[in-house]
This record gives sequence, structure tokens and C-alpha cells, in this order.
Amino acid sequence: MKSSLQASAIPFKNDVGQSIQNPEGIDFGNIISQLDLKYMKDLNITYQEQKKSYINLFGLSENHEERTKRLLIHSYDIRIAKRKKDRSMQNTKLIDLLEGSLHSTEDYVSVIRLIINIPELCAYLEENVLIAPMDYPGQKNIRRAVRNYLIKGEQSSVPRQILNIVPFIGPLHVSLNSRETVFLINYDFFEKMYHAVFGPRKILAKKPKPYRINLLLELVFKGWLLVKESVKNLFYNCKDPEACTFINLLDDVIPLVLDFYPIIFRSGCWEVYKEVMIRIWTIFYRYQRKNYNKLPLAFLIQYDIKQIVSFNTAQQIINQAKLIDQMRGENSFIEVFSKNHNIVYTEKQLDFLEKKTAIFLIEFFQNIWKNRGRVTKQKVKKHWRYNLPTLNKIVDKKILPMGWNSSYPPKLDKLCDWNKCDLSSEAPGSILSCGHGYHIECFEKLHEKCPHCYKYLCDGIRHNCKIFQNTLDMEFDNIEEDSNEDLEEQTNLQESNVDEAVSMDEDINNKLVEVLKSLKLYQ
Repeated sequence: MKSSLQASAIPFKNDVGQSIQNPEGIDFGNIISQLDLKYMKDLNITYQEQKKSYINLFGLSENHEERTKRLLIHSYDIRIAKRKKDRSMQNTKLIDLLEGSLHSTEDYVSVIRLIINIPELCAYLEENVLIAPMDYPGQKNIRRAVRNYLIKGEQSSVPRQILNIVPFIGPLHVSLNSRETVFLINYDFFEKMYHAVFGPRKILAKKPKPYRINLLLELVFKGWLLVKESVKNLFYNCKDPEACTFINLLDDVIPLVLDFYPIIFRSGCWEVYKEVMIRIWTIFYRYQRKNYNKLPLAFLIQYDIKQIVSFNTAQQIINQAKLIDQMRGENSFIEVFSKNHNIVYTEKQLDFLEKKTAIFLIEFFQNIWKNRGRVTKQKVKKHWRYNLPTLNKIVDKKILPMGWNSSYPPKLDKLCDWNKCDLSSEAPGSILSCGHGYHIECFEKLHEKCPHCYKYLCDGIRHNCKIFQNTLDMEFDNIEEDSNEDLEEQTNLQESNVDEAVSMDEDINNKLVEVLKSLKLYQ
């Protein structure tokens, strides 16, 4: 048990006596209503543009110390000095450590019974809610047990206190999985960038560790900020699928996953956090990220994983954990084998890498400009795939912005995508973040919401909520083990991260100025 001095207990019922558990389960109607009333208009613009309205969440500048922390946000090596505080076990007391499997709902219910048998926790649960950060298997099984009790009441084999336990998608885990997903889906782009910045002979692993992913995301985003204005001016109101794809990636997707945990969550601003969770879900949905296309929806309706050194038997782990707890602050083993070290680039090196990335982006968009109009598509087993000439790859449509994933892809031969438009092509209008375009007059008639993407998102909410709800409604008495389909591929976070050698070029500033000038020649 770990005490928290910053957070007060959450009462089980609110001021009007309503239970915190939604009797409708995963209520897709509730989420669609929120999407329509609160969030759909915000999705018209990229996250980078939207966050200008989060006035108090972003400082005017970011120093080197803060940038380094962002790079190490998912590095859990206790030898890293900057992670010492995060890994602290102060204010933590081991109550007990028990051997048991967590392969079925009944296994999870057994754990809940053990928790209830601890007098202090049982008393706490009589009045308060216990927030339980969990990944997909935990959420599925605990929510299934809750659903079982809501339907059967006292006739259920589930203890009543289950209603006071709220499975909660952990923000740090959302951040880790969203960053990894964005990198993997867009691997071909990051590979090009990596070779341009670090050298053509360098090999970028298909699944690098979080620190490497964080570094590449940060470099691409910082490089984008240096060239964004010039690129967006060049491609103003351009519907070329390849141009829209990479502007959306750089101005919407990447800054979103970078800010989600260290900025948005840590700010404590609940309304912004919910809005950003909607955005994160749209990415998981579009990228077809298994399980995570459901968990943020469950969050919208209503972790702390510690690794232990491997031993041969469960009893040895239990004994060692109790010994560590008793010897708190006196463990000489840790002092000998866990000397501090940091994994950082210098401020000057990061600045150089960002500018080199910016040069790569300018040259990349110059080639997109030359190749505009050359994107082709073909149907493979009922799914559209696009040939992006600059990337030189045939990609699934999920890589393209939301509009191309809807049932009504953007029309490339005209600006306005409203099927009732009767205005001339000369009428003023603009292109939304999703890739669809509308005349100003037409968009006002549509209440400033893209109807094609609204339908696409509503269909996704309805479909994934129903799948998750059907899973929760299943009887679990005879379910012994989760299917392999439910198990996430876990990332090993213990691999050491070694910085690439950086050969500095003192003329990098002049080169950046020159390529920016060359980009303006295309306008």
C-alpha cells in the first residue's frame, strides 16, 4: 500500500446519490452525444493548432532539463539518476504478496476477495472508490465482474464491493502505446528520417525501445516547428493525399502523443484531458490498434507496474520481497550494482539534430510537391491501398488522415466535399485536418462539423463499444483462460539505450536557411 498525500479519497456516490458505475455498461450513446456536443468541432483543426487554446498548460519556452525528461519519460532503468525519484518506494508498505494466476475473470474476483479481507481496505471500500489502473485484460475481467453484479445483484458470485472498484486506463500506458503505435505504423517515414539525420548506414530497429522512439518523435516534431510555416504556406488548400498525410502526422498525431502524458495529464486539467483522450482514441481507431480502440471509450464512460528480479519459484519471490521491505534503506546490493548514470544528448547536440531533421523535412516536402497528383490507389481484398511516390511505398489507407478512412474520401478535383454543394469552385473555403474541404458557406450550414468524419467516428464508437459490451456480458463461471487475442504484446523496457554518435556540422544554421529559401521558390 502506498499513501498519497496529494489526492483525497473519492466517495462512492456523488452529491445526488448516484453510483459511479454506469448501469448501461459501455454506453455508446453517451459517448456519441459528447462527441457531437463538445468535441467534433475541435477535430476540424490539428492538435498543434488546438493546443493554442490551452493557454495555461504550455510555458513560453522549454529548457534542456525539461527536454531531457521528455526523452526519458518511458525509461524505467533505476540506474538513471533522473528516474530515482519516480522509482522511489517511500511511503509504501508491503501488506502481503500472494501467488496466483490472472487468466480468467474468476482469478480477478479471487484477488478482489483477498483485498476485501484486509480490514483497512474493506473499511475504505464501504465509503470510497478504489481506482485501479489496468491494461486490457484487467479492465475486461474487472468490468465483466462489475457487469455480472449489476445484472444479478446478490445472486452473483461476485462480492458487492466490486461496485466500488473502478478500472481505469493508465495515462502512462496510453502514452507508451500511442507513441509506439505511431512509430510502427509510420516506420517507413521514420526510417528515411533516421538515415538522413544519423547516416545512411545506420540501422533503425523495427521495434526500438521507448527511449529511441521518444528521441525520433521529438526530433521530428522540433524539426517540424522550424519549417511548419513554410510548408503549410506551400500546401495551402492542397488535397494531395501524400501531402495531407505527412502534414497531419507532423502537426496533429506526433505532438498529440508527445504531450499526452508529460503535459496534458500532469497539468491536472480534467476537461482538456478528456478532450485529448478523444483525440487519442481516433488515432487508435484509425490505426486499428487492437484493444486500445476500445479502452479509451470505456474511460470516457465513467499504474504503476513494479518489476521484481527473477527467481526460480513463487515462494522465493515472496520471501525476497518481504526481505527487501524489511531492509528498506539498508540494501547494499543496490548501492553496488545500481550506480547512477544518465542517457542524454547535450543541448548543442540536440539543437544540431533538430536542425538536421528540419532540413530532411524540407527536402521531403519538396519532393512531395514535385510528386503531387501522382498518388495512385488499388483495392486489395476489399481494402484500399495507396502508392505514395515520395515515400516510395504502398501503404494501407489507415496511414492517411481520417477523411480517407471514411466512407466518403476527399474529392481531389474540387475543394468542397459536401454532397449538396452548389457553389462555384472560386468560393472561399479551406481544408480540415481530416482532409475534407468545405466552402465557408457550406460549412456553416453543416454547423461546422465534417459529416463524413462524424459518421466514421460514430460508427467506430458504436462498433467497438458493442464488441466490448458483448465481452463484458459473457458468463464467466466456466471461462478458464483468456484467448491469445486479448493479450497485448508487452514491451521489454529494460534494454539499455545508447546514444548515437553525433558528428557536428558548424555550418548547420546556414544550410537550414538555404533550404528554407529553396522551398519558397516553389510557392
